[in-house]
Amino acid sequence: MANSLERKKGEIKEINENIEKKNVEADQLEENLAAYQEARAEIENSNMSDEAKSKALKALEEAREANREKGEELAEETRSDTERLEEIKQETQEAINDANDEKSSLESKQKLFERLGIGEGIDEAISEVDKEITEEQDIMEEIINTEKSMNDTVNRLRRHS
Repeated sequence: MANSLERKKGEIKEINENIEKKNVEADQLEENLAAYQEARAEIENSNMSDEAKSKALKALEEAREANREKGEELAEETRSDTERLEEIKQETQEAINDANDEKSSLESKQKLFERLGIGEGIDEAISEVDKEITEEQDIMEEIINTEKSMNDTVNRLRRHS
């Protein structure tokens, strides 16, 4: 159980680090896009010949397209992290469901154990299961936050490229 929690936390941390790297790259793409727009306005308002303007605008458009493609490529690179996160989410939900089932089972036996004078042991077991449920729910919250962050990043990569 503890190993599973630590493994999931480690994987989520790694995914968050990857998201942060993609955010840095999204920042660069946004800066590039702003520079392309500024350069386009300067070219269009310049005293260049029509032929020179056409060539400059064409080169600028090619650079803008490369920027867009880079954004799509970076967004696509998040796919494996998205899949890993979904697997962790499913695993966590199964762990929560299993722990809830275990807790229900223990609670249904609690009165019998108390009558037999061994209720204290089952109380401890229920407390442990409650702790496990809480830890898994905390992991689920991290997953949901990471999913949101990932979606925001992917949208930035696609929107600003």
